[in-house]
Amino acid sequence: MSNINQDIQASHKILAMQEEASEHSDRIVDMLPGIFIVLNDKYEILRSNIDFAKSFNLVHEKVLRMKFSSIFKKEEWAIFESNLKSLEKDTSLEKIKFELSLEDVESPPTEHPFYWQLSRMGSGNGAEGNLYTVVGEDITQLRESEKKLLSVFASIPLGILTVNENGMIEDTYSNYLGYLLNSDNFKDKKFRTVLFDPVFEDLSDAEKKGVENLVACLNGSEALFHAQMDTFPKVVYFADSLEEKKGKFLQISYKPVCYEGVVKRLL
Repeated sequence: MSNINQDIQASHKILAMQEEASEHSDRIVDMLPGIFIVLNDKYEILRSNIDFAKSFNLVHEKVLRMKFSSIFKKEEWAIFESNLKSLEKDTSLEKIKFELSLEDVESPPTEHPFYWQLSRMGSGNGAEGNLYTVVGEDITQLRESEKKLLSVFASIPLGILTVNENGMIEDTYSNYLGYLLNSDNFKDKKFRTVLFDPVFEDLSDAEKKGVENLVACLNGSEALFHAQMDTFPKVVYFADSLEEKKGKFLQISYKPVCYEGVVKRLL
């Protein structure tokens, strides 16, 4: 057999192996749970898994080169694009994680909260520019579990609330909280402003530092939270009336709700 024929056969074997490897890679991507997408720098979809197509009632074979922005409302895409551009501009960032809700394809549509993770893949062969991976996980069940937990405690004499990663009190909290903190509306208010600012001057230096540590731990690592937890204020005196100097001692406990080792909620 000539060297030319041997080279041709070897080339065919290499091509066959590459094709088999590519098919195997595609099968792995298709089996991934949640949403998995590869985007180019024009935010066109180069590869996606089957769950992505199912989630948005798309034909999987027709997703290639589709504009990723087409599945979003204008306001939603503005948030998503802002995170993509941050990853694009800051080369020191390996990934960006954030929460953003999307509506499903049911009638009437239902909003589902997602955790998103954006990562940079590099430039590939250069033809598509920078490449990015997008991973989305539907956390509807996690949010429903949080609401059920709070509803269980809503009628007992405990002040329970959840704080998001930005330090804002969310709109589900126990009725008794209003009695303890002399208020009936906590939605969209900062946890620190409501609970600690009214008593801040009465706290010790160590407790004031603990408040700062607590705020800094939100959207930070779970390990850091547990390392700092002993510094968080455990008891504060909350006045009912400044004129009469009456009030109550409040004992406080903290429970982090984490996602991939990051504190995303505080109970």
